Amino acid sequence: MNKVYLIFFTMIIIFFGCQSEINFEDPPKIIYGVDICDHCNMIISEARYASSYITQDGKIRKFDDIGDMILYHQINKESVEVFWIQSFDNEQWINANEAFFIDGNFNTPMNHGIIAFSNEDKANLKASELDLKVKNFEEILSIDIKIRNEELNHKHKH
Repeated sequence: MNKVYLIFFTMIIIFFGCQSEINFEDPPKIIYGVDICDHCNMIISEARYASSYITQDGKIRKFDDIGDMILYHQINKESVEVFWIQSFDNEQWINANEAFFIDGNFNTPMNHGIIAFSNEDKANLKASELDLKVKNFEEILSIDIKIRNEELNHKHKH
């Protein structure tokens, strides 16, 4: 009987010892060409469009398109601790609240058309080339992606 308790106790120590604590200050790790988008279940293959968020209870969600992240969040209403975005120009992770977004007709993986920059000057330059406006994350997060996509699909059918 003592061996059973010893084995059980050892398993508990191993289980809790293997639990890693989530650091909300560090961006997630995405293995491109392997990891799957939590919204559309497609393989995440392009860093410059990738995004992620970490819930308050430590769940890491990964997305192949900023629009997929927003749509997933709007549908599931999870309590998010931090949103992460890959910068379009240099593919570096940045906190979404520090990013500069352009919502346009960009060919993103799921055709939501939203890209982000870590540098405001680069975002302004790209936006001015296309006669678009740079937005902050609060503005991007408030877009009703589902309705917008329905409107875009309706326009393309006519």
